Amino acid sequence: MKLLSVARRFLAVALAIAALGVVACGPAAKATPTPAPTPTVQPLPPLIIPTPTIITAPTPTIAAQVVVATPTPTATATPAPKKEEPRRGGVIKKAETTVNIFDPHHTSAGYGLQLGMVGNLFSQLIRVSPQDRQTVEGDLAESWAVSADGTQYKFKLRSGLVDHTGKPFTAEDLYWNMVRYVERPNGVAVRRQGCVRLYVKDILEGDQLTGNAVLAAKTLPQPGAEVTGPLELTIRLKGPRAAFIPCLTGGFIMFHPNTYVKKIDTDPSAKYRDLDPNKGELAETGPFKVKKVEIDNFMELERSDKYYRQGLPYLDGMIVYAIPDQAARVAAFRTGRIDTTCTWVCISKSDADALKKELGDGVTIPSLVAIGYRSIQVNTGKPPFGPWDNPNALNLRRAINLRLDRDEINKLAFDGIGFLSPPYHIGWDYIYTEDEWRKFPGWARSKDKAPEIEQAKALMQKEGYGPNNRIKTVILADTSGQGLRAGETVATELADIYIDVEVVKVDFVAKFDRATKAGDFGLYEDSVGAPFNDPDAYHTNIFFLFEEGSRNVTKWMNPKWRELHEKQTVLQTLKERAPILREMAKIAIEDAAMLGTIRPAVQQPYRGNWRGWVPPPLDGSNFSIEYVWLAP
Repeated sequence: MKLLSVARRFLAVALAIAALGVVACGPAAKATPTPAPTPTVQPLPPLIIPTPTIITAPTPTIAAQVVVATPTPTATATPAPKKEEPRRGGVIKKAETTVNIFDPHHTSAGYGLQLGMVGNLFSQLIRVSPQDRQTVEGDLAESWAVSADGTQYKFKLRSGLVDHTGKPFTAEDLYWNMVRYVERPNGVAVRRQGCVRLYVKDILEGDQLTGNAVLAAKTLPQPGAEVTGPLELTIRLKGPRAAFIPCLTGGFIMFHPNTYVKKIDTDPSAKYRDLDPNKGELAETGPFKVKKVEIDNFMELERSDKYYRQGLPYLDGMIVYAIPDQAARVAAFRTGRIDTTCTWVCISKSDADALKKELGDGVTIPSLVAIGYRSIQVNTGKPPFGPWDNPNALNLRRAINLRLDRDEINKLAFDGIGFLSPPYHIGWDYIYTEDEWRKFPGWARSKDKAPEIEQAKALMQKEGYGPNNRIKTVILADTSGQGLRAGETVATELADIYIDVEVVKVDFVAKFDRATKAGDFGLYEDSVGAPFNDPDAYHTNIFFLFEEGSRNVTKWMNPKWRELHEKQTVLQTLKERAPILREMAKIAIEDAAMLGTIRPAVQQPYRGNWRGWVPPPLDGSNFSIEYVWLAP
């Protein structure tokens, strides 16, 4: 009877986990004069998470996970059209802005080549199915089970797994990736995988392990990851976490063979480096393998005959070209040099519309939901905008927030099709609806902005600034595209409240280095995705400090906000977490260190003859094309 009670209790937890994916659409914005209102984002589909086997004995039998589809009722007796049979062959050509960083664990890994290779070159432990973009299924894992209290997971690997060279892939390979995620040996960044580090217990004794000390470190009792069989990895959490399975399905949570990464992580130099494709270090387990790479030029993949899903992929390969210029990407698509654009934002709405008008059915252009945070980060590490808890500096930051016109930024930088970027995804109405976000200071629509601008001026004047005494600062922005346009728009707006902003155009790596190493900035235009559909993705990937492996370069961290985070992350339902998340959002807005602006709607054109491709509903998905085939 006790066992049944435990099982029922955990089933409730499992259902709560599945409910994490459910979001609702916020109220539609009313039509307003120019600039147009920021569109309301469409809701994301819920994840379908199989109810896991419950571990009831020290050595459990792990049952295979089966997702049984619910039949769709047929409205009429009309016969279904004849199904097209997949055809083999063909190569898909793709653009990315760069082809020069290969490890998704790299500090500069992002929504480009690195994410785009997950599901193609790289494999995951479990994933969201690329066939329906909702069902959680095993990838490298054949099945998984969980303890009754929700704190221990056992993953059983597929048998016979090998990498692209034929070397066996075992639980030892999985284990070393967990060491990477949790312990960060030799300073490997794993910035996009922070949820694993947040949820999973420590594995090794010691902190900031480097070089020989990594291998010499003792394993902790009941470590966060442990090989418990040749094909079995046990993962232990700090406590039950409803978002753990969604975390593991995030597009950046991939698993390398340990052949090369372990050598990098234990190198006596104590310095991390990227994987080198020209030394054969990208021998992975995905459906495609590396054929040839010219750094900063292209990366060519070919079909792997060692892939573990029989009969896949259908394509012979894919080629990724480095095309940093948007006009050149559009021209390349128009002339047939490429068949799809970047994993991330690579084409404007106007260019997408022009391609559709010109090519008709020869192109399909879905729009992805880019959950995450686009913001102006304010340097609270030094005057005039810091320290973060100095009341005078706080007034200046709040003035900036009051002046920002999000609708105008959307129109001028994001083609008018982006959506508001508050501290949490605008579609998560269980935290706040769009109308409720709009009531916070600084978030008024353009037509209601005038009083906020006057309030901003008053705050500046209170601190001694005015037309004849202006702040001079810089904003670090991208070299082109949305990031540059957003930076320029912000600079224009802040001139109204006695802040003269120099827009410094710099590529992402240099921009990040300048902010994190030198602290040499006043404002920092930033965009970072949330790689899975849960508020903890915002915490671990966005708001935690850079030093913790996240994206916050401001030096702001309010202890009350952090205390609330720790309180909510152990709760099992969104209903329990929502009041705490609302309080955290208020703190983030009131402290005005990370000022949300606009998230883009991502245009992703692809050729009209693609079959078997289900576009991801959010940008942090895997981008596997293993089921894609080309119609004649």
